Amino acid sequence: MWYLKLTVAAGTFIILIAFFTALFFYKYDKEKYFTYVFLFIILGGLVSINSIFFSNILKVPNVLSHFIQITFLFFQLVCLCLIFNTVKFNFTKYKLVLIIFSLVVFLIVWLLISLSILSLYDVYMVFSICSLLFSLIYYRNLLSIKPVDNLKIKPLFWVFTGFFFHGALSFPVLLLIRFIPRHIFFEINLSAFSFTNISLMILYLFLIKAYLCLKYHLPKIY
Repeated sequence: MWYLKLTVAAGTFIILIAFFTALFFYKYDKEKYFTYVFLFIILGGLVSINSIFFSNILKVPNVLSHFIQITFLFFQLVCLCLIFNTVKFNFTKYKLVLIIFSLVVFLIVWLLISLSILSLYDVYMVFSICSLLFSLIYYRNLLSIKPVDNLKIKPLFWVFTGFFFHGALSFPVLLLIRFIPRHIFFEINLSAFSFTNISLMILYLFLIKAYLCLKYHLPKIY
């Protein structure tokens, strides 16, 4: 149990660092997708507050807490879709179809959870799949561009790298939870949630890295 509280606290701290980093670069001339990255960070902070404050301190019922959690996660997925939409692809019409499909699937899962058919983990799994899928498509498109830019100072590369690591690390764990026997489910459940938090920490660290890239090639607006 202690490691779960540790990962939640550490994750919240990293989100705070990401938030203040975004504020520091607020006046820098940035690409449009940074607006959605900033909103994603704020929503991540709200998810963390819901986990710590509402669930543990105020003892809000699980149904309400889960509804709040799913709502914030849905809007985070919207932010991810908007970030993905800013990328210039050679297959624009397929990009739009993929975005609409991802949002519809999320809403269907949300509905099934409200009917007690699926669990909260299924929402996290849908988000992980979208993170992994969008980032892989971005990499595929990036490799088709010649010459390739200096990726070390390319913010969007680090943004999608963060989503890739989150999806690649969390999706297998969330998928395996379905096959865990009930008599050991509680302990494994805590470990899986902690591992998912670690993957989110990695995501926000990469978002911080994306902001730090701004100092290399973009002027500040006074």
